[in-house]
Formats: sequence, C-alpha cells, structure tokens
Amino acid sequence: MRRTLFLLTALALATAGPSLAQTAKSPDKAEEQKPADNTATVSGTLVSIDEAEVVLKTVEGDRRFAIDERTEVTPNLSPNAQVKVTFQKMDDGRLHAKRVSK
Repeated sequence: MRRTLFLLTALALATAGPSLAQTAKSPDKAEEQKPADNTATVSGTLVSIDEAEVVLKTVEGDRRFAIDERTEVTPNLSPNAQVKVTFQKMDDGRLHAKRVSK
C-alpha cells in the first residue's frame, strides 16, 4: 500500500512538474505586449507630416502626434502611405512620436 501511494505521488509530481515550470516561466500576455518604456504603436494611413506634427488616419479616426528632433522618421514619406507610429503619452496628455516608419 505504501509503495503504491509513493509511486502515485511520484508519478503525479513527475507529470505536474514540467507544466508548473512552464507556467512559471511564461509571462502573462499583457506583460509581453507592454513595453518597458510605456510606448505603444499604431498603424494607419499618413494624412500629413511636417516638422512639428504627424497626422495618421486610423480605424479610430485621425490621430495627431507631436514630433521633434528626437523622433526617428523614415525618409520620403508621403500622404496615403501606410505607416506605423511608435509613441509615448506625455504628462500634458499629448502624444509624442518616437518613431514613424513604413
């Protein structure tokens, strides 16, 4: 009886061990998608871009992003191009584009 109980316990631990280890190593999906520097990325159609602002048409409507000398912008972007904007929300509520790319 003791031997059977020991074997059943060992078998349960052997089969549960890998699945417990796998869940412990796998981060939550929300954590995987949330970058460490609080940025987000949105895709859409480029409406306009100048030295101060980029306007993107998205499924949620037009979105405006402030740009400056720190913003990485792919050269030769033109209206109607499909682009991605990686941005960060600033303390004053404005959205600052960190990168604008095709």
